[in-house]
Amino acid sequence: KNPYTDNYLKITYKTNDRIREALDKSILRWEDLLEKNTCSNTIISCEGLTFLDHDEINTLKDFLLKYFDEKEIMVLIYVRDPISFVKSMVAWAVKTGESSMETAIYNHKNNNHFDYIYRYEKLFKNIIIRPFNKKSFYKGELMDDFFNTCEIDIKTTESMYDRKNESVGMYSAVILSGLNEKYPIFNEDGINKQRGMNHQLPFEKFLNIFVDAPDKNFDISLNLKKSDKKRFNKVIDHVNTYLDDKDKFEYVDNYSDAKNIPKSLSDIPNDFYIDLINEYNKFIEKLLKK
Repeated sequence: KNPYTDNYLKITYKTNDRIREALDKSILRWEDLLEKNTCSNTIISCEGLTFLDHDEINTLKDFLLKYFDEKEIMVLIYVRDPISFVKSMVAWAVKTGESSMETAIYNHKNNNHFDYIYRYEKLFKNIIIRPFNKKSFYKGELMDDFFNTCEIDIKTTESMYDRKNESVGMYSAVILSGLNEKYPIFNEDGINKQRGMNHQLPFEKFLNIFVDAPDKNFDISLNLKKSDKKRFNKVIDHVNTYLDDKDKFEYVDNYSDAKNIPKSLSDIPNDFYIDLINEYNKFIEKLLKK
C-alpha cells in the first residue's frame, strides 16, 4: 500500500521524505537481523500482517525465502470467534480514537476480516490456526500456548506476559465514543487540533484512566441479520477444520444481543463520572511526581 497516505506515518514522520527514510532504515534493519541470525528459531510477529493483501503477502514471502527454506516457514494464526472478534475490534476502535461505536460496529460487522486466512493459505504451505481463547491455551496462557505450538522448549516467566492491552469498560466506551464523534482524531485538514491530547504523549497512559475506572464489562448489540449469521458461520466452518473438537467455535445461529446496553451519556450513572474524575486526579498526581 502507499505509505505516504498512512495517517499514522504522516503523524510520526511529517513529510514523505522522512517516511521513505524511515521505511528504508526498517528494511535494512530487518535484512541485517536476518543475515546475522544464528538462532534455530526466528519469530516474526505483528498484528498488521493480517491486513496485507495478496501481493503484499507475496512480497513478504519472497523476502523470507531469501533467508529460509519454504518448508521451514510456519504461519501461526490466532483467531477469535467472529462475535468476540467484532466486539474486540469495536472496543479497540473506540479506545484508540478511530471512530464512534456506531461507526465501528457497522465497519467491523460488515468487513470480511477473515479473508486474510485464505490469502495466506494460497501462498504458504504450513498454516496452523489456534483459537484465541484462554480456556484453549496451553497452561491457560497465550505465551505458553505459542511456544508449545511452535515446539520451542522455553520456560516462560511472568515478565513475558503482556498485561497492558486491556479493554475499556462499557461506560468508558460510551464516553470515548462521544469524544471520537465530536472531536475525531482526523478532519479534512489532517490532525484535528481541536481534540485535546491528540497523539501527544502520554496519550496511551491517559487511556488508563478509563481502563482503571470501576466499570461494567464491555458489550455491544450487533443486530445480526440472517445474511450476517450465514457469513459468520462460513468463517467458523473453515476455521474449525484446523481446530481440535474441544476448541471448535460454536455457530452463531443462537446468538442474541446483549441487553441493558447504555446508548448515550445520559444512561451512565453519576457515580461513574465521579470515579472517572478520581482516576483523572490520580493520573495528574503521577505526572506531577515525575
